[in-house]
This record gives sequence, C-alpha cells and structure tokens, in this order.
Amino acid sequence: MRDVEVVFDQPEDADHRGRGPEAAGLPPDVWRLRHAAVTGLDDGHGSAVEAIELLAPHREHPDGAFTSALLICTHRRFAHCSRTLMRELETSGLLDATQLDELAEVLLWQARLRFAVPAGWIGTELEVAPGTRVRATGRTLVVPAPDEQTFPHAQHIPAPARRWAARRLLERDRTEVDAVLARTCELETGAGGAVLSGVLDAWASCPPASLETAVHAALASGLASVRLRALDVLARTGRREEAEALAHDDGAAQVRRWQPPADRHADDPHQPTLLG
Repeated sequence: MRDVEVVFDQPEDADHRGRGPEAAGLPPDVWRLRHAAVTGLDDGHGSAVEAIELLAPHREHPDGAFTSALLICTHRRFAHCSRTLMRELETSGLLDATQLDELAEVLLWQARLRFAVPAGWIGTELEVAPGTRVRATGRTLVVPAPDEQTFPHAQHIPAPARRWAARRLLERDRTEVDAVLARTCELETGAGGAVLSGVLDAWASCPPASLETAVHAALASGLASVRLRALDVLARTGRREEAEALAHDDGAAQVRRWQPPADRHADDPHQPTLLG
C-alpha cells in the first residue's frame, strides 16, 4: 500500500529531509485519513473541531501522526480557522512536544508543503519509464515501477500557522529572534506580518534588545493588525503612555481606537521590560 511522502524544499543535508512513505503496516483508518486529505476534502469552510476529529485515528495509532498533521493543518479547507486549529492541535495530545517543535520548524521555514502521493490516488499515471527521475521543486522523486509512481501534491502554509510556529519556536528556545525577523522579509506581506506577530506573541521569551527590534519593525509595518500587537507589547512591558501616544497618531482608525489589554502585566516587576 503506497502512502504519502513529505517532500521538503531544503537541501539534502538540511535537518528536514523527506519523510519516507510509512505505508508498510499502516492502519487502514490512518490510510483513509490521508487519502481523504488529498482527494476527498473540499475547500469549503471546515472547523478546527473537524480537523482534530480527522486526526483521531492517531490516538490509537501514534505512528505517522506528524505527516497526517501536516496534511490537515495546511489543507485549504481549514485555512480560515488555522489559528484555532494550531492552538487546538498543540493541546490535543496527538503530537508530543518534540513533534510539535518539528511541526513548527516546517511551518515557519518551508515555502510551502509538498507531498509525493500515489499517482493512482488522483486517477493518473506519470508518463515515465520505471526508474526515471522526475523533478519536483528542490527534490528528485524516483519512480521505481508503475504501481509505485508518485505525483507532486502541494499545499499552502496558512499565515496563522506560521504565526503559531514563530511563537512556539521562540518560547521553546529553538531559534533566535533575529532569524525569525529575517524570515519575515522573505515572505509575502500577510505571511511576514503573521510571523512578526508571532514574535510579539512570544514577547516574554525574547531578550529585551531583540524584542525592541521586533517592536520597532512591527510599528513600521503596513498592517494595522501588526501595529496593534506592538502596542499591546509596549503596554505589557511598562510603556503604556508611549503606546497610547503612538495609537493616537496612527493613520488607521482601528489603531487609534486601541485600548491597553485588560490582562497586561505592565506593573509586574517580574516581567521583562523594554525600559532602559
């Protein structure tokens, strides 16, 4: 039984290589989950609850949960609820801490997710002879025999998933703020803004100097939502008056209406501060 293989864009010597097909001994309900994720789910408005339920077979069969989670959390059906889905997945128990860290690495650093799926799943075969190498971006897929042919299947990484990934990796000390800020410059505006917001979500885990850099970048963002998040962080780190002044002078009405977060920790001496 041929199954899904994750195909990463990074070089052969990178940390994240292609995960090989896990079809040998794969439980039928897990195979059906993956087959449905590739061929049977429409692009309508799914929910985080539905997504977690789709992954339920892995509560009994934990092997391969990482690959299945990648398929589900990057599926277009769940793009609009991605922020809730990532939060629910993180606390679902379906993935352990190490797997969640690996998931975050992939969601932050990859351009998009590519999977090698059995050609028969989508009703076609590749017009190649056995053993011919077929190029996929950043990878070579080897087709050993007609019944083992694979076909590239790509899925976009939702911006909220990238935001979750940035926050988790910083809170878990798996990357540096400067590296994540550099990543924001490599992504399109919406995704880059989401990653920058993820840095601010992890404000309590960031060194003060690095956090200051992130706040300045966020305040200069063309996205009002990112500037709002920067104001929240200023308020939480003892600079409420500065945040109020910036909000007052902002060109966007929604930013001018900003109010300090009700649960801010600006007066807690044990919280990190941006004050010199």
